Amino acid sequence: MSEQKRFTKRWAQLVIEFDGDVIEHPNFPDAYRQSGYNLGPNSRSGILLFEGGNSGSPGDLKLIAAPRTVALDIRLPDGRSFPSGDKETVIGAWQGEKLISLPTAPFEVLWPIDNELASAEFEVNGLAASEAGT
Repeated sequence: MSEQKRFTKRWAQLVIEFDGDVIEHPNFPDAYRQSGYNLGPNSRSGILLFEGGNSGSPGDLKLIAAPRTVALDIRLPDGRSFPSGDKETVIGAWQGEKLISLPTAPFEVLWPIDNELASAEFEVNGLAASEAGT
């Protein structure tokens, strides 16, 4: 499939925009904008320094001097919106001394969990999921 037919190339049509991203790559954001990705004026290349170095360890992924975010309104397909942050929000999963935490995904109301399905017992390789150790 050519890149021209991919979902990601329809950002403008689908009103998808990212702004304020900091990516440590010399081609970001200019080459991506030239390829048709809708990146806002605050998207920029920059060096991100982390406190640790262990891949997959959340504590080691805390940014040193994390830049502030650009707070945007995230619009849901049903017309509602919610802010992506405020003037205190910084880039990354760490906000101050705590990992970001939400009680639920803001879009969950659009795709509610089927409680019957969520509590169903599934089989894994012929064993009930609880017996298979999952």
